[in-house]
Amino acid sequence: MSAHHLPSKGHAGSPMSTGLSKCSCDMEQKRTSPQTMASTPLSCSTWSTWLLQVQWRFKDGQRRSVLRNTLSKKNRFKSNDISDLNSWQVRRWLGIQHLFCVDLLTTTQVKRGMENALFCVFCHFLADMFEELSTLSLTLQRNDLILPQAMSELRKTVTRLDGLKSRAKSGGMLEKIQTTLAQHGDDECRFQGIPLKGNLTGLTDLTHPQLKKHMEAAINIGVTELKARFGGLLNDEAEVKTQVQAFKVFNHDTWPDDLGSLLTFGDGDVADLVRHFREPLERSGCDLAAVQDEWQGLKILVSQSFKDKSYSGLWETMLTKEPYREDYKNILELVQLMLALPISAAQCERGFSAQNRIKSSKRSSLAVSTTEDLMRITLEGPSLEDYDPSPAVDRWMNSAKRARRPDYKKLWDRDILCV
Repeated sequence: MSAHHLPSKGHAGSPMSTGLSKCSCDMEQKRTSPQTMASTPLSCSTWSTWLLQVQWRFKDGQRRSVLRNTLSKKNRFKSNDISDLNSWQVRRWLGIQHLFCVDLLTTTQVKRGMENALFCVFCHFLADMFEELSTLSLTLQRNDLILPQAMSELRKTVTRLDGLKSRAKSGGMLEKIQTTLAQHGDDECRFQGIPLKGNLTGLTDLTHPQLKKHMEAAINIGVTELKARFGGLLNDEAEVKTQVQAFKVFNHDTWPDDLGSLLTFGDGDVADLVRHFREPLERSGCDLAAVQDEWQGLKILVSQSFKDKSYSGLWETMLTKEPYREDYKNILELVQLMLALPISAAQCERGFSAQNRIKSSKRSSLAVSTTEDLMRITLEGPSLEDYDPSPAVDRWMNSAKRARRPDYKKLWDRDILCV
């Protein structure tokens, strides 16, 4: 083989260029056959030389055959040479990942596994499981998400995932495939025209041992990762209560109806919050000594007059309406801290995406103030269906120093025709 048949060299001095250059010289001097490779220890340079010969001299089927015979003699490698032929580092360096296909499943084996009824049923179960996780993900990405709602959605998702271990989701994909299998009975069952193979016993009632094992493993992985990600939000029995958990006292839907219990409800959590946020509260002029007294009065007021209000509606009223925002201004400082908590980073990601769309290479000269205004409109403005452009158009028409002439070109064409 001549040198011009080899791949192009890499950058000068790189391992790839050095290796290929050496391989090229070695291959020009002598041909290394599989028989020679089988009778001598393989050094790194010899191995790379021979692999390049295999890559360029043989077709795909011949490559696999030659490699299979050589890879079976791994024990002949020297201790200071390549000891693991399946190393991804070696594969990338040599640039011939596709040659290491002997340890992978063949397409026939993959096809046989996908036609198994157990595999088909398990995939339908995964579809139901991922739908629950997808609902949680979409909820946590909402811009108007509040803390109690996020915690409730997390607990609901974990409960539903645990429930999937023993029963199929109502109306879900697993229930549909179970109904299909039950209708066929002992007859040949087909899924999208492909006959399913394997024993169907236990797949329709989730008593199949392998199916139950795989389902429980998948659910346990999902629940474990959720608990690891969201920590104390899913654990009421945590030894150390976090400040995020303490903010739950401001969810008036969980307040007790009994007046005696209501008077002492959340006092410890409010005290913990005041202690944790002491510095920012003092900087804002909050009277820390009056927080507990205002907390008592706020609970009685809400339970008697605002129990029917929503979570966001209640605190919007308290923070914007008189005399509430003045009478309870100290305890409302904690409420404002709670409302400012970022539940997720989805809105930040939307902001980066909006900036990339607005300030593109064709609009790179936009001023900072203009970019900020356009981003605010994009992120917080109304949807196109709800937006009425008439006020903006009227302001544009009347705000110019000279009169706007939106029909100027049309009038100009008409005047030319008249001439």
